[in-house]
Amino acid sequence: MMPSANPLTDTPQFRRMFIWMYFPLGFGAVFIGLLPWIVTGMRLPLQNLWAINTLPENMPRALLPFSQYQLPLILAMIIFGMGLAGLAVRAAPPAVWRRAAFLAAAGALGACGLAAIQTGAVVLNGLHDGMQSMKYFYSVMAAIVVAVIVGLLALFLFALSRPPAASIGATLAALAMAIWVRALVVLLGSHVESPILQALLAVAHWLPALLVGAVMAWCGIGKVRQAMAWVANLLLLWIVPAALGALSYAAGSRYLAGDLREMARVGMGVLLNSLGPEGGAHWTLLAALLVAALGTLALRSKALGSSANPARN
Repeated sequence: MMPSANPLTDTPQFRRMFIWMYFPLGFGAVFIGLLPWIVTGMRLPLQNLWAINTLPENMPRALLPFSQYQLPLILAMIIFGMGLAGLAVRAAPPAVWRRAAFLAAAGALGACGLAAIQTGAVVLNGLHDGMQSMKYFYSVMAAIVVAVIVGLLALFLFALSRPPAASIGATLAALAMAIWVRALVVLLGSHVESPILQALLAVAHWLPALLVGAVMAWCGIGKVRQAMAWVANLLLLWIVPAALGALSYAAGSRYLAGDLREMARVGMGVLLNSLGPEGGAHWTLLAALLVAALGTLALRSKALGSSANPARN
């Protein structure tokens, strides 16, 4: 169901005056996504291939945490930022969705390009010469490119598609948001009491299920496309966290550094183990289904109440 037009904003005057705001909005959304890194002070993580010995506090500043140990966070921050831009476009009048989406995407691409170029220049300036350094540099840059591509997919799906397809984009952003929130919670760890921190970490653990369940409820159920979207969202919830865990383990293992074949073998083993019963993903899927079912019932009850009381509309 498409949102109804807003008589105050869905006008030619509004579109002419405010359509261009989606470019800076997309740009700013990416930097909101980078917030867990920005609040750390943006000192580049220590690099195994740095040309000179440098203390952590003396590392140069970069807009991205360029490191094989930070790949899941890099992916999450970029995808979440672009997902935020898609959400902002979705909230706009439907008549401007298409132009707003392309302007927001252009702004987001500009921000990602700025972050990647600045970070790449800083890293290249500090790495020692050699094939191993170049292999490391281009591998992490490739991960940044993948994050941008997935982020654009989430933005356009969320902004322009009907709810079943839009829910896929929303789920990608939601899974990224869960990592984003957990990163912020970990940063708060030194400033809050341990019981509070443990409670926040528990919430962060279940956040993917809560968010994806809410997205599924918004998508609705009852038609074939909606049912297919539910299955796709549950598959993403099952596979994506496991894949990121496998990536983190394989890329972060120093004894595997440079051996791509062994990294792939070990990463696949971790992935398969995480997808199985020992990974505990079934509890996350059940929680998402419960949230989706309760949310669907609540939305249908609200719709029935609105139709039974037309005078309130």
